[in-house]
Amino acid sequence: YHGKKAIVLLTDGVDTGSKQTWTDSLTTMRESDAPVYVIQYETAADLQGNSSNSAGSGGLKIVTSKGEPLYIAYARGTRYLNQLSGNSGGRSFLADSLVNLSKLFEAIVDELSHMYSISYYPANESKTVQLRKIKVELAVPNGKLRYRTAYLPRSEKK
Repeated sequence: YHGKKAIVLLTDGVDTGSKQTWTDSLTTMRESDAPVYVIQYETAADLQGNSSNSAGSGGLKIVTSKGEPLYIAYARGTRYLNQLSGNSGGRSFLADSLVNLSKLFEAIVDELSHMYSISYYPANESKTVQLRKIKVELAVPNGKLRYRTAYLPRSEKK
């Protein structure tokens, strides 16, 4: 796919030590020209036999290294990944098996091979680096349209 860029992120979505904040990473994504495709792989089942934390009532309570219940960390991660992919013009997928994982990679390749790019010159030629919203409308009934919702102009400092 000559000339096309995309980021494919395979993760369980649980933050185990980021150096960037949620907001900083979304800003970095907005500065890039690539859609982000997220495959969130469910790893909680893999951890079932590896936890020694008790829930008090005899049940098993799996927590992150910071002591947070894993289901809360997964929910937050899913929200973040959906925002990351959606704002970039990409998509998020959930994978619960290796077979499903393979099919999702195939779906991403297929989507990228059917992707078109549009560009424009903004009427606002201000050099101010601030978030600029984008709205694209499709004149074809029942057509599918996915695009980034906003972008940050590149800083002259970089």
